[in-house]
Amino acid sequence: MYRALLIIIGLVFVLTLAFAFLIWYQLGKFADRALAAKKRQEEYVAELTARDPDHPVVVLRTDAGWDDIDDEDRSGWI
Repeated sequence: MYRALLIIIGLVFVLTLAFAFLIWYQLGKFADRALAAKKRQEEYVAELTARDPDHPVVVLRTDAGWDDIDDEDRSGWI
């Protein structure tokens, strides 16, 4: 009985390590794809801005007049 319990604990440990490695590997692949997409987006925005510099493509949140609904104080509903 004691030996079977150790075998089960060992199998669970090995499976946990395997899943941790799989998650780590997939996160690395996802980060690479996200970085490539961000670079493509920046190139596209630069191209659109170069075509028509009078009409900016991206409106920065720091511009005056930006109404951010997340700026209100939320301490009352926590």
